[in-house]
Amino acid sequence: MIPVQLEYTAPTGCPTQAEFVAFVSSRGGDFARPGPSIQARTMTVTLRREGNEHTGSLEVRQGDLASDARQLRAASCSEVAEALAVVAAIALRGADEPPAPASAEAPVVPTPAPPSAAAEATAAPPPPAPAARTRLRPIALWGNEQVPVTAGPLEVNRTLALTLSGGVILGAIPGVVLPRYDLMFTRTNFITTPEGSSFLIGSVLNVGWSYFGNVTRESAGYATKISGFKGGVNVCTALTYDTNGFVALACAGFTVGLLSLETKHAENGYHQNAKSGLGAAAVSLDTRYNFGEHFHLSAMGGGEFWLTEVAAKRADGSELFRPRLFNASLQLGLGVHF
Repeated sequence: MIPVQLEYTAPTGCPTQAEFVAFVSSRGGDFARPGPSIQARTMTVTLRREGNEHTGSLEVRQGDLASDARQLRAASCSEVAEALAVVAAIALRGADEPPAPASAEAPVVPTPAPPSAAAEATAAPPPPAPAARTRLRPIALWGNEQVPVTAGPLEVNRTLALTLSGGVILGAIPGVVLPRYDLMFTRTNFITTPEGSSFLIGSVLNVGWSYFGNVTRESAGYATKISGFKGGVNVCTALTYDTNGFVALACAGFTVGLLSLETKHAENGYHQNAKSGLGAAAVSLDTRYNFGEHFHLSAMGGGEFWLTEVAAKRADGSELFRPRLFNASLQLGLGVHF
């Protein structure tokens, strides 16, 4: 075996030369002292501190020939020294082969990562994903708004709700309470940040269909059957919105439909079937409580302005009544959301 002489340089706080030799010996490498007539190889090991990192290099020389320097870096000086000890032990076990000149194109042997660094990377568990909060915060109601987020996935979500409700209309027809039945489809869009906070995007939109009436008003021998239907769109602002709890929406919208007044007189055989288009502008407070994952109860109240030309008339052409401009309504409902 050709003897190898060690030249070791390291800053204060790094492993000493004796400790480095012990690292090499534990990995099967041995530094032999040269005799007076033997030209020994020289292994130069240099450790350096560069800011928060440590670097190291190892080079083997014999005469005018020198191997390519092995370069390593790690967070601590001990990790660099232990990794270079692995390289040194491999080089010492093959010390009978002359070093390759630095100018020769020799394949570079990749240096394994320090065992402690690899173990740390393997052992570190991924951070747990934060639980999403079910309370949605309205943003950008009156203009632009910034939402600070950390690095991570930004989820774009939506909830869909289908609600069937029933109630009454008060004041639309003089002296009559009109039954009302609604089917409403609601969509809510929101985003969830990596921290688990959720924010509403824009307004809550719902589309609804209503059937009302099928009730009879009697006056002075005349009986008028009242019925109608309408459908339209509401745009809502969330006063509070919890996907697993209470929801309150302030809504405004416009609907169109048809109103029918069928008037008869039993004694003289008079029959009038008056129909007219119906336009309605509405404001309402829609509340909902989500229980479980898919079901909710709802309660709604509001007022509407009815625009229509229809009127119930007597046989002589005079008016019995006509729908009033303003009315109020109350409803309770049950629905599903997903």
